[in-house]
Amino acid sequence: MTSELRRLFVGSLLLACFVAVFRYQELAGDPGIYRSRMALLFDGNLPYVDFFFEHLPFTILPMGVAWLLGGAFGDVAYTVIFALLMAVCLWITAVLVERLGERLSHERAGFRWLAVAAPLFPFILFRSDPFPVVFASAALLALVEGRERRALWMECAGILAKGWPVVLAVPEWWRGRRLRATVLVVTAAGLIVGLVALPGFSQARQFEGIHSETLFGAAFTLARFRSGSSLELISDAGATYVAVPSWVVPISLTVGIILFGIALTRLRSGFSWNASVRLVAATLVALMVASPLLSPQFMLWPTPFLALHHNRKVRGTAIAVSALTLIYMLGWNPGFEGDLWWVGVVNLRNLVLLVLGALTAWTVSGSQTSMGHDQPAGQDPR
Repeated sequence: MTSELRRLFVGSLLLACFVAVFRYQELAGDPGIYRSRMALLFDGNLPYVDFFFEHLPFTILPMGVAWLLGGAFGDVAYTVIFALLMAVCLWITAVLVERLGERLSHERAGFRWLAVAAPLFPFILFRSDPFPVVFASAALLALVEGRERRALWMECAGILAKGWPVVLAVPEWWRGRRLRATVLVVTAAGLIVGLVALPGFSQARQFEGIHSETLFGAAFTLARFRSGSSLELISDAGATYVAVPSWVVPISLTVGIILFGIALTRLRSGFSWNASVRLVAATLVALMVASPLLSPQFMLWPTPFLALHHNRKVRGTAIAVSALTLIYMLGWNPGFEGDLWWVGVVNLRNLVLLVLGALTAWTVSGSQTSMGHDQPAGQDPR
């Protein structure tokens, strides 16, 4: 990491901490929940069995480390320590993206990532999502460098931490590593089946309707808000959901599938790592659009891959998504209590996210004149 990038990164973290101090309740409430779960764990209880635990198994690692490093003394201590751990994860991600940029001939990739991700820092420091992003970024770097065994371990660890790194199976399949792709999908599927069988996970994740911050959830809420009818909000699984007709969730899923389908049709025949990065970015954004749950921290997931995208419009749109997410997080109001502007910003963010999905899908093939020319599989672009 260059000294310039290091200074910008530290400055972004300090600014994020300053913002979080003044918006503590809106931005930094989750570590208190994590600490309560760790108190039960270190008291001898089993997650998923003796108490509700809505996260995947590897997420226990940063939560437990924060407890062991002094978080047991109180909520404030836990929050500070957890935020420091996530700052380390973000630092590692910046280093990994910068190194990927060197391997794939993308200049200033670390700066690009910081531009996309930094608006999320004020609240992402207090979420566990930087942890799986490290695994996904490390897996991609290992693949590009030809370190196949390390890549597989990183991919599986990412899946066990959050699930979404299973999208790395898509480029694995494309480059002919069908067995590796199958292993990733089977790992994700087995994890889901196993956790759903445990009441402490399945009951903690049960919900009705669709999340209020999704494309259709926010749209229905805005329409009902403007018409003066009941918002029909449901508080489930630690989030706010909206009661919607039964066809809404399938339509949302269909939109995501269409975006993913466009990305596949736009692929060129020959495999390259640059095109794979763009395909992963398109797949992740399509997954986010399709999901019935769209928490603000999900916006961090595609940032390493978007930073390595050749298209300036894609990167600019990604920055807009992050900035709009921060704006509505600063005025956090999941109950929509009289705040038309808040639900308006959520809808605007979602429209920009949909544009980002269309752009990433359409530009997945790249450009012969773009920076970071595509490299065939197994070739070092340096």
